[in-house]
Amino acid sequence: MQNYSVDQFKKLITDCKKPYVVLLVGLPLSGKDTFLAQLNSNDFSIISRDEILEKHNEKISDYRSAYSKIDSKIVDKQFFSKINEHVFSKINCIINATNLTKKRRRKICLRFTDYYRIALIMPLISESEFNRRNVVRYEKIGKKLPNSLYNEMTAVYEEVTEDEEFEKISYLMQQQQNSQIKDVVL
Repeated sequence: MQNYSVDQFKKLITDCKKPYVVLLVGLPLSGKDTFLAQLNSNDFSIISRDEILEKHNEKISDYRSAYSKIDSKIVDKQFFSKINEHVFSKINCIINATNLTKKRRRKICLRFTDYYRIALIMPLISESEFNRRNVVRYEKIGKKLPNSLYNEMTAVYEEVTEDEEFEKISYLMQQQQNSQIKDVVL
C-alpha cells in the first residue's frame, strides 16, 4: 500500500493507461466534492448525479424533497446517458455519486470495458460528523440532507472488494487538514 497526496493522485491518473474512469465511493458528506475541488484538473470530465438532479429543481435545499418532485429513474436515465456518451467518445472521467453498492458499481463499470478503472473510497464518517458537516453545508450553500439519510446509507454500504471490476482500489485518508490516498494495487 502506498499513500498519495491529492497532487500525487492527479499524477497517477495522468500517467495511467488511458482512457480512465474513477468511481468515487462514499457516504453523502464524506468529502467527494471537496476532493474534486482539490484535484482541480482539466484532464477529465466529472459526471455528477447530484448535478443532474439539480438541473430538474431550481433550488435544492433538502434532497429528500427534491427526489419527491422527480422520479429517480429519470435522474438515473440521464446519468447513464452521460456515462454512455463519455464511453463512446473515450473521455477520461470521474463518477461523482455515492456508488455504495456492488451492484451499482458493477452497473457502471461494465460500461467502461476499455477503461482503466479506479475506485477511490472516501473515509467513513460518524453520524455526529455527518450532522456537523450537514450544518456547515447548510450554512454555506443552503443545502441539507435529512439526518435519517446517514443510517439509511450506512445500512446499504458495501465495501469495495478485490473481486470487483477495478484495476486499482485507492482510499482517501483524512489526516488533520491534509488529504492522503492509500492505494491497493490489484
